[in-house]
Amino acid sequence: MSESNIKAVVVGVDFSSYSKIVVRQAIKLADKYDAKIVFVHALSSMLYTSGYMSAVDFFVDIANPMKEEINKFYKVKNLKNKEIYVELGAASDVIMNVAKNYNNPLIIVGHRGSSALGRFFLGSNAERLALQSPYPVWIHRGNTVKMPKKILLPCDFSDRTENALATAKELGNGKKPIFELFHIQQMPLPILDASNFKIAMTKFNKYESSKRKAMEVRHPEVPLKAQVGDPAVGIAKESKKFDLIAMAPHNRKGLFSHFGSVTAKVVRSGNVPVLITH
Repeated sequence: MSESNIKAVVVGVDFSSYSKIVVRQAIKLADKYDAKIVFVHALSSMLYTSGYMSAVDFFVDIANPMKEEINKFYKVKNLKNKEIYVELGAASDVIMNVAKNYNNPLIIVGHRGSSALGRFFLGSNAERLALQSPYPVWIHRGNTVKMPKKILLPCDFSDRTENALATAKELGNGKKPIFELFHIQQMPLPILDASNFKIAMTKFNKYESSKRKAMEVRHPEVPLKAQVGDPAVGIAKESKKFDLIAMAPHNRKGLFSHFGSVTAKVVRSGNVPVLITH
């Protein structure tokens, strides 16, 4: 993802007060990348019975008037280079389907607030997008709107970390952001046999040391900090000093794919926006 490659910023809207902050961040990102801004609002098909839907024209009676409401609510009627979608379906599915219409889209949603109709920001949709979207997803949190100057990169020494770093390097406020690679060591489970546990610890420390040295050789310009503990807790605490967390989750699918994920736990905690890459 680069400044010249992002062609669209796709933002989920639900008429909540917090979504106004998310829209302001989306507009700032679109301006930064000279990209089209695309507003997406999802309506649950369960709200409409077949009998009701047969009596109305969805586009004329529902979608088009709601597009006008989006223009008014977010005060974007005169905003140039924009498009608005109002569609039936689950929020996460709708937003990914809309993103497919554009080259190199960046999705942005919030993780706070709700509405009777859209429910983009209840958490499960944001987490589902984070784990399943094939496109980068900016999950906005907190009340600040700005381009990031300091970016935290949770590091597990895998290709996912490399992808997150490559994406994060394209962000900034006219300058290159300050980065930190942050690795949480998860110790081997203790065993009763002291000699075997000592052997296991020696192998673990050797593995950690070799991976860290290799990462430092590949990216000598980026400091790497490591500590022992719970990954999600450590990342949330460390992120308080940063403007953005950039990370790439394990690829998971299924209805319950987000439960137990470090990414989902990070998304749920704190007030720092999270940029998800794949």
